[in-house]
Amino acid sequence: MSRLTLLLTLVIVVFSYALVSAQVSGNILAENEVPPNLIAKHFSNYENSSDGKWYQDGAEFNISFINLGKPHLAKYNKSGRLLMESVVTDSFTPQQIEQHLASKFSKYKIVEIRAVRDLENDMEFYQVQVKSKSAGLVTEWYDRSLAPIDNFTAWVNN
Repeated sequence: MSRLTLLLTLVIVVFSYALVSAQVSGNILAENEVPPNLIAKHFSNYENSSDGKWYQDGAEFNISFINLGKPHLAKYNKSGRLLMESVVTDSFTPQQIEQHLASKFSKYKIVEIRAVRDLENDMEFYQVQVKSKSAGLVTEWYDRSLAPIDNFTAWVNN
């Protein structure tokens, strides 16, 4: 299995597990099963998109793809409106996140940091996958100013 394939597989698994409002789940679609307007809209948003894998979840369409060398996820409605997008950030971890994680876990490793834009609800946040000996694989959430979100569901519903 190539490194890119492994990375895409990890991205899909992590995204389906952690992102409640934008799960990559549902039926896997061949590109010819995706409405042409969605494909056109996607490539107008992400000209350099490659390695796309489409999924249908009810009336919404999700795609995992590579854009400019970084794993992305995007969610569209049937008319082609972009509802949500996320991208794996560079390996740099902001100091505020490092400090919060160090105060919460004695030993940990950051698996992935995603910047998420929820256009449907006008929200931006960070999703951080952390592996710790004491807690296993967990997701930590941070708002756009990098403040920890203790109860993500309550925060989203505000």
